[in-house]
Amino acid sequence: MFRVERLAARVTLDDPASSLAQAEQAAAAGDESWQRWVEEYRSGSALIVRLETTLEAADGDGEPLVIQIANRGVFLEKAHEPPKVEQQVGELVAKDFPALARALERHGHRIDQHVLGQMYVHVELAADVRSALDDAEAAIDESGLPEFDASLSELEGPHERSGGAAP
Repeated sequence: MFRVERLAARVTLDDPASSLAQAEQAAAAGDESWQRWVEEYRSGSALIVRLETTLEAADGDGEPLVIQIANRGVFLEKAHEPPKVEQQVGELVAKDFPALARALERHGHRIDQHVLGQMYVHVELAADVRSALDDAEAAIDESGLPEFDASLSELEGPHERSGGAAP
């Protein structure tokens, strides 16, 4: 039986020259969203990255199937905390789901792109991206966040470790 084993995205810094030039052209033509991205990149609050999306699956015979899609020149908002950037990436990879679904179909497996959208995406930020986040301001925007109701869960821990020792 066919099964998707993993969806993953790897993010590395990209050479910004051509992507920035295209964004500047679109901004000059009046596209306000591209104007915003150009301004954010120039001010240091956005990155231009390469996004590699990988789908790993196994068919009924247990044979591995790996499909990769690379996107160059992707603009991301910088955040001091890497999980915020990982969340952006997890949302961005949804644009690759139609292409992944078509690629799977070429291999004889049908899966709806919306089903892929319900799956967790593992995100890896390369060292160069993490380094670029070091100078992002640690701003916390709590507007629009839901209130947390602690009565719905039971706290266990915290468990702490340092070095390589697990608790």
